[in-house]
Amino acid sequence: MKKFENIIIVTDLDGTFLNDSEGLVERNVRAVEYFKSNGGLFTIATGRATEHARGAVPHIEELINFPAVTCNGACLYDFSREQAPFINQIDHERALRLVEHIHSKYPSAGVRLSTPEYCFACTPEDAKNKFISEELKKYPTSNVILPMSEWHRLTILKIVIRIDAELLDIALPELSERFSGEFEFTRSWSTIIDIQPSGINKGKTIKKYIRERFGDNATLYACGDYLNDLEMLKEADIAVCPSNAQNEVKEICDLCLCSNNEGLIADLVEYIENR
Repeated sequence: MKKFENIIIVTDLDGTFLNDSEGLVERNVRAVEYFKSNGGLFTIATGRATEHARGAVPHIEELINFPAVTCNGACLYDFSREQAPFINQIDHERALRLVEHIHSKYPSAGVRLSTPEYCFACTPEDAKNKFISEELKKYPTSNVILPMSEWHRLTILKIVIRIDAELLDIALPELSERFSGEFEFTRSWSTIIDIQPSGINKGKTIKKYIRERFGDNATLYACGDYLNDLEMLKEADIAVCPSNAQNEVKEICDLCLCSNNEGLIADLVEYIENR
């Protein structure tokens, strides 16, 4: 039996696996290869759509060897086989009702959608939002602008609200109460609210798949830094965060290691090997 057999490491990307410039940390890459060569399973869990995750991690199909959680848990994607073992889409009528409410109550907010085809679909009006317009420039080849009348053609996995930080603190509790039981609302940045189907998050998706594949014969180490990682960290056998994590994240973690810039995953692999 290899030293890391039946051990799974799942990590968030931004602020955790990637450095502050959204680049790979070479020390992490070396540690991941060592971990895998000794029987370990390594993957990611991100709010990004599948193809945006691919863009963030070069040669992702070679780096990870276990299906990845994308769209904050609405999709589980196997990059090596180019297929999704798990998809949980948002009902179109509910999506339209939610977005119409957002446009009415928070006119300065912008809305975009994540789909299995990786594009962000937003209305022409939403594209004028200062945050979304920057994203359209950043990902020019993987965004589609569609009117809401065309949304019935999409498989919607996640809705994203881009909104000023001071308004987010008002909008998040209001939306959570109004649409309770229909959607899962998560603050994933100071200006971002992620919305998935009710009951769907990073933690439940990865844990469900692990139980189906291994039963109770695997140990899950989950790594995250922000509020949208909380459910995943709670589902883990060992919850891990970098030193730059939010205080609420640090409070529930079993391990707080080095910063994302220094190579959190490398620190974790060393810890697992020496425990």
